[in-house]
Amino acid sequence: MQNINIQGDELLTLIPHRHPMVMVDSLVEASEDAATSTLLIKDENIFVADGKLSEVGIIEHIAQTAALRIGYICQQEGQPVRNGFIGSFKKFKLQRRAKSGELLKTDLKVMQSVGNITMISAKVHANNEHIADCIMTVALAE
Repeated sequence: MQNINIQGDELLTLIPHRHPMVMVDSLVEASEDAATSTLLIKDENIFVADGKLSEVGIIEHIAQTAALRIGYICQQEGQPVRNGFIGSFKKFKLQRRAKSGELLKTDLKVMQSVGNITMISAKVHANNEHIADCIMTVALAE
């Protein structure tokens, strides 16, 4: 996996999301079959209530990590960035909700890819403590 550090405006070229829906701060590693992203949890995040990130916020963060991986690959291949959507997610396990001020680091691995459909596994850490994981299927638009 290639170590990189894409953030800010450059990061926004890799995903279709815009603020306040952006749920990734940086893409730190990426390859054909894996990616790692980060997100600093802030009180003003739309998925934060009572100082904690919601389960939906974690799922959206995982989905945007998958989008970053695809966007990065498209960019490296000189292709337009492709949009996608969550097809399904399963085996979502939440150990605890991340708190405001914590740094999420999410590691994503491709389990299987057929055509425009990719199944990934994701592990989410908050300040180096494992807090969540799931399997997600992502479908790319034509």
